[in-house]
Amino acid sequence: MDYQVKIEDREYIVTIDPSTHPPQIKVDGVPVETKFSTRSDNSEIQLLMDNRSYDIEVVKQKGRQNGDFSVFIYGREFSLYAEDERLAKIREVAGLGLGGDTRKELHAPMPGLVTKVLKSPGDQVSRGESLIIVEAMKMENELKSLIDGTIKEIKVKEGQSVDKNALMVLFE
Repeated sequence: MDYQVKIEDREYIVTIDPSTHPPQIKVDGVPVETKFSTRSDNSEIQLLMDNRSYDIEVVKQKGRQNGDFSVFIYGREFSLYAEDERLAKIREVAGLGLGGDTRKELHAPMPGLVTKVLKSPGDQVSRGESLIIVEAMKMENELKSLIDGTIKEIKVKEGQSVDKNALMVLFE
């Protein structure tokens, strides 16, 4: 099956053939050698790709549409959106782009401690701009804006503990 995948601002066609063992994966038609294993609730993945190892955490945030995730690789957050070829065709016919950059909320992707609030209400931010730093599992995680917009309200303070999916930022 083919998937359209958007990571940050780059789009890829990922083909996965689950009938082979391990599943054969192609990115934009180029075979990629991968091995992976999942831990806990399948949100933690250990991936070996082209002889490089990655520890990845995949988080579906509250308030986001289906197929829209935050992916953390060694504490760095990436925005990922994936949809199968059927939904991609429907979007194409409707004249809609891949992904839905209309999010008005930022939620904590994991429990942790807010160590820095980098922006204030009224600030204009660009997609990918750092907003808040959360310490979780002894790592600092930069939470970034997923849209271009204006911050309406920041719901957390430095030194505050947050639960997974806690509302952190509202956008106008």
